[in-house]
Amino acid sequence: MLDAKIALIYLGFVFLASIIAIEFDITAGIVEIIAGAILVNTIGTESIPWFEFIATFGGIVLAFLAGSEVDSRTLRSNFKKCSIIGGVAFLLPFVLGFSLAYFIAGWGIEASKIAAVTLAPSSFAVVYVVLVETGIIKTPLGKIIMTSTFISDLLTVIAITFMFSQFNIYTSLFLVASIGIIFFIPKLIRVFFKRYGDRVMEPEIKFLFFIFFVLIFLGIISKSQPILPAFILGFAMADFFAENRTISRKLRTVGFAFITPFFFMKGGMNIDVASLLSNWPVLVAFFLVLVLSKAIGVGSLWRILPSGGKMFTTLLMSTGSITFSTIALLFGYESGYLDKAQFSVLITSVLLSAVVLSVFAQRMFMPKEEIIEKDKAIVV
Repeated sequence: MLDAKIALIYLGFVFLASIIAIEFDITAGIVEIIAGAILVNTIGTESIPWFEFIATFGGIVLAFLAGSEVDSRTLRSNFKKCSIIGGVAFLLPFVLGFSLAYFIAGWGIEASKIAAVTLAPSSFAVVYVVLVETGIIKTPLGKIIMTSTFISDLLTVIAITFMFSQFNIYTSLFLVASIGIIFFIPKLIRVFFKRYGDRVMEPEIKFLFFIFFVLIFLGIISKSQPILPAFILGFAMADFFAENRTISRKLRTVGFAFITPFFFMKGGMNIDVASLLSNWPVLVAFFLVLVLSKAIGVGSLWRILPSGGKMFTTLLMSTGSITFSTIALLFGYESGYLDKAQFSVLITSVLLSAVVLSVFAQRMFMPKEEIIEKDKAIVV
């Protein structure tokens, strides 16, 4: 009975979030984050295992879908440009975030390292949803933004791996299995789809979900994060999805309708309002460092930013990463490197950057319709 009541409350908030997102023309993921924060700080509903699992699964699905939208041709033809944009978006907040935490806020060395990797990545989750909902994902502009975000997040995961990972036999198993999945599944899916695809029972979707569950299981037993291999697997299958758009649409339908809202809500439910009120100056400082360091860094590359969407690109690349930042923060909190106040301050600064900058980008600096349509025609 309790689970049914909690499920009713959660789904009610998910439904209302989608209505609010449509009415106010805001990305649904952002509203779902806010809904999660309101839910846990007003009603006080505690999370339960099935919610946690769906939220974890939502992060995997979102990572996979986002990776599948990173166009390999764009990466090859614009590798230098995207690497510079993504690298600058990562490096400045990484350095300044650590400096603020360690030298000014007086945090310990491990907490400061967590702060650095929390502020460094750009939000592929928010960027992906914004680009999909606006249709820009299909344009060269959207593909360059996604590829630059991919570079930023990849650097973040590498930083987390080298700074905090403690390798063991299970970690090795996870790495070997992940490499095998990334190498073989893109080849196997073509054979599988040719024989079993395009059926009412959707066996190809179930096959992909099974692979996601394998990554989750291996991540749990090895105490590793399955988000990165899911992201890279999506990228490895990008050409297949480009040839078979129906599978991508089916995954989006299932993911955005039911699975990913729990992932975004979980992000909002990690916020403790009491801690924020007593530490608001630190929150403001981290928010400003995150936003300004990314915006100034990416903005300084004005000459190489995509034409017709320079400010749009700058703002989206300046959003904090809900996914990888949350991964770093949960690791830091569960490992004892962060206390509740530090956790709340960091995650809220990331969420605020995602909300404020993505809304600003959509409302104030959306590329002109004729540019979007022209770019779509070029892609086709």
